[in-house]
Amino acid sequence: MGAPEGEVGRLKSVAARYGIEVIPRVHVVADTARDLARIRGRGLVVVEPTSLEAARKAAIMRSVRVIRVRPGMQRIVDRSTARLLRSRGGGAIELSLASLSRGGVGSWRWFTVSLRRAFAYGIDVVLVSDSETRWDVWHPRHIEGLASLAGIPHELGLSWISNTPRSLLMEVGGSG
Repeated sequence: MGAPEGEVGRLKSVAARYGIEVIPRVHVVADTARDLARIRGRGLVVVEPTSLEAARKAAIMRSVRVIRVRPGMQRIVDRSTARLLRSRGGGAIELSLASLSRGGVGSWRWFTVSLRRAFAYGIDVVLVSDSETRWDVWHPRHIEGLASLAGIPHELGLSWISNTPRSLLMEVGGSG
């Protein structure tokens, strides 16, 4: 679920010396709505639901800013999720490009269906590389190209890796 509070504090103080603001990411994998009750900490709260019930609960929680869509769960990107996100003031879905590059044939279907549904219902998207090494990092133009191949207007692909994440971070306390 992230770094311990003491470690985050040390990281923030070191980063502040260099003029960098650190906003912790709190990642919760939730099977049921009850799993979401254990969310603790401040920062960018990301919920990765494994059921429709957990996805709906996450979409109405004000503390949750991002719902991560894992392969096979593209059904949560729908009209109800869009309505619930808008009713509480916004949020976004997140798709991992690591899942796309490491997945099988079905991963491209998951990616395109999720993007097209998000676009159709007006849901903001965050595209992340989930890189573990420097070789896993995706160039922004490649991400834009993937979104375009999925049928998304090219300017949205770039927005989903820059403007959308920045606005979410500003909502949880970042100065930009």
